[in-house]
Amino acid sequence: MRKIISFLLIMILGVSITYSPVTAANNKIDEELMRIKSYKLFNDSVFNKMDEAMTDKVYYAAIKKFIEPYGSSAQNRFDNEVKSSLNDGNLLTYQDVISLTYLAAFATDTNHLTQSNCSPFYYSVVGDEEYWYQENKCNEAYEEREKGYYTFYEPWGEKTKSGDEFVPMCIFFSLIQTSQVSGAALYDIKSDRNLKIFSSNCPNDVAVRMLGRLYETTKPVDWKSDDALYQEMHKNASERKDAILNSKSEYTTGTKTYYVSTEGNDANDGLSDNTPWKSLGKASEVDEPGSVVLLKRGDIWKGESLYCHSYVTYSAYGNGPKPTIYGCADEADKVEDWILCSDLSDSEKKIWKYKTDLFDVGGIIFNDGDSYAIRKYGWWVDSKWVDIDNVKEELTPSYALKEDLEFISLPNLEGLSYPIHFGATPRKGPVYLRCDKGNPAEIFKSINFEQSTGPKGGPITCLDYATIDNLAVKYFGETGITSDFADTKTQGMSMPGVTVSNCEVAYGGNIYLSIMSAEPIKFAYLTGDGIYGICNGATIKNNYVHDVDCVGVRVENSGDMPDRNIDQPMLVSNNLCERNGEGIWISTVAGNITYKKITIDNNIIMDNGTGWVHGGGCELCGLSVDWLGEGECKDLTVSNNVVFNTPYAVYDSVGKYLKEENNHFYMGSYANNVIIKDGLIFTLNREDKTASVIGTSIVNAKKVVIPANVKDGDLSYKVTGIAPKAFYGNKNITNITIKSKGIKKIGSKAFSKMSSKMLMKPIKAKKKAYSKLLKKSGYSGKIK
Repeated sequence: MRKIISFLLIMILGVSITYSPVTAANNKIDEELMRIKSYKLFNDSVFNKMDEAMTDKVYYAAIKKFIEPYGSSAQNRFDNEVKSSLNDGNLLTYQDVISLTYLAAFATDTNHLTQSNCSPFYYSVVGDEEYWYQENKCNEAYEEREKGYYTFYEPWGEKTKSGDEFVPMCIFFSLIQTSQVSGAALYDIKSDRNLKIFSSNCPNDVAVRMLGRLYETTKPVDWKSDDALYQEMHKNASERKDAILNSKSEYTTGTKTYYVSTEGNDANDGLSDNTPWKSLGKASEVDEPGSVVLLKRGDIWKGESLYCHSYVTYSAYGNGPKPTIYGCADEADKVEDWILCSDLSDSEKKIWKYKTDLFDVGGIIFNDGDSYAIRKYGWWVDSKWVDIDNVKEELTPSYALKEDLEFISLPNLEGLSYPIHFGATPRKGPVYLRCDKGNPAEIFKSINFEQSTGPKGGPITCLDYATIDNLAVKYFGETGITSDFADTKTQGMSMPGVTVSNCEVAYGGNIYLSIMSAEPIKFAYLTGDGIYGICNGATIKNNYVHDVDCVGVRVENSGDMPDRNIDQPMLVSNNLCERNGEGIWISTVAGNITYKKITIDNNIIMDNGTGWVHGGGCELCGLSVDWLGEGECKDLTVSNNVVFNTPYAVYDSVGKYLKEENNHFYMGSYANNVIIKDGLIFTLNREDKTASVIGTSIVNAKKVVIPANVKDGDLSYKVTGIAPKAFYGNKNITNITIKSKGIKKIGSKAFSKMSSKMLMKPIKAKKKAYSKLLKKSGYSGKIK
């Protein structure tokens, strides 16, 4: 057994941490284990001896049951990687369980677990050469820290042709195995990102949870149409979406106000809505501080970009939808835009080629998001695109496109040497789409490409203290709104003071960032962020960011600005992030960066990793705090956020900085244990029909009434508890009425650090008893 698994194990260089596995107290079968028991992956006898060591025979049998719904090919793929039968009864170590569970996910093509992570591209070794994704040699400040982990050319540590052993991706995979209900991590990594795998025997408790959580995470969420939480969440999101899309322009008249319309003329003076300019290029010339540039609502600029100068405000005038900038100029909605491939057999004549070659296309979106095509990815080897899993097969249209509405984009990289960075060396190539119903332009009213039109790759680029308000960007490749880190005037500093408000950013990403070597990896590293890199002193508020493959809002410094402090406070607030690979990501790229203060408040993050969004280089979580390198954050507050229906709510690689207050995380298939009623959020115990209050869903609520009962459909639940930190730090609430007579427990700090004007009004019959509970919970206000 040890020989079988040995190739799966790794050594971490120079750093260590001890795993802290979750164990069942007193061998009690808790709620999570009861759920996993119902999945029938393990025999019931395993749950009677949770402290005993897991054997390979038992674990292999459970993995077979897990893989069975994915078909024989998944089982064969798993067996081929393990290289041998495991039915020999040996005890499994922690390494074995982590590796085998990871391979089970990998064998079933669970993309968001096995084909994505925080930083697969930062540091790698090919032959004798070290590569930084922006440079040819890794920054020495990162060499020792990055060398030990997160290098994922081969997920199981297999030797490559050059003889170098790569760190398996299963390490990261194991760290993000969190409970779908509680959000608790399987391993405690709060003290440090670094880790050292140890070889002690793995108890049944940890092994069962490991595979059970994989099962839960890969299960599709089956929301019922009448699910109370689902309906409430989408109602809240819809209300915020409408508010953002219909927001009024926010700007102060400056030294001069310029107007831009697609019906204008660049020969005009641009100083009134009767004499507007036409192009964004002309608008990009305005660099006088205090100026205002207004784009006409309802107008669309395709394939143009807006360069936003320091201390200049860019907003909207007129009526109608927000002025919109498409990153891609091509709108393939004419019949003559698509050519039926004539070199295919009659049975294959469902594949259409776009009329001209394009830069790398990440997505094809139909009817402004009503439908979409799924991209099939390849790898550039020997002057052609090949299948990642089978390099002997060229990625031809007939080979790759087996299903309706699949497509491939094949930019010609002939003559380029590895590492190939797509942004630095943009190339065009053919785009093929399979459409079984006929010419795509006859089937869909509008067809748009997610595509970068050049090295910048973004419709809006801004300098320090620029304000972007009430604009929309769509159909882009690498970024929607970003900073110009390379500007010589700021010497690569992160743009201070940028404000992005009331904007819509949508449909971007899925494009390649780089191909590091001729040796194919097991996933395509993709990129595409909505709002990217705007950090020092930034205000990112009231934006609707959706259907972006990588990150909705990424607060991050530039690799061009190492060892500089980010000394101005940042605010990411009141944004709605829907259907992105990841919601909000806080990180550093390079250097010894110190963030002074960041506040992430009142954001709604929903439905990550759905539709055509696959996660790119991200791990499909709601909030990610990932301080790479030697950086730190002096003050980080994450408060009043809601993360709903996403595989992982939070990835916090440096928990010592994170101060979580009043956040609510709902993950996976079991969110129906939580409901929202009358402005309060409750957890439900479906066995004894009791409920506990865990917080308020109305951020600005002044008054709260805790009822005696709460109904979920036809069932009534008696309110018997108030969770720890349920209202902790809420300064808005000044009056709470408790109508329930059945409160038995009030959690610690449930009412701590609230408003000094706070008044508690318990039901008279329980005033004395509740007063004692309230004081124990940290409440120090008045009780009436």
